Amino acid sequence: MGIALPGSIGAKLACPDAPVICITGDGGALMNISELETAKRLGLSFIIIVLNDSTLKLEEQMMQEKFGNSFGTTFGNPDFVQLAESFGIKGVRPNQLNEFEQVLNNALKQNNEITLIDIQM
Repeated sequence: MGIALPGSIGAKLACPDAPVICITGDGGALMNISELETAKRLGLSFIIIVLNDSTLKLEEQMMQEKFGNSFGTTFGNPDFVQLAESFGIKGVRPNQLNEFEQVLNNALKQNNEITLIDIQM
């Protein structure tokens, strides 16, 4: 948890001409969201998809299985679109599948910017 964003930076540095898509949960994103500054400063271009459900879903599931209940797995999130924009990164929040497809296709065509896509679950 938390490796998706820095791992994507490393992938883009290793293979600058390859498309890189970072898929992360909101909890994992928040662990290293400050790395948006690093990616922007380095002039990288890739896509970040944040699966936003305000829950540490895997931890919740593991607690449910082990203890029959879960504690401390839900949290409030920042507005990921505004947060991305505060780092000078394009942020979008599609509301329907066809919007997501359009946003993703447009982002894949870009080779000079980072796009963060906030998916409300």
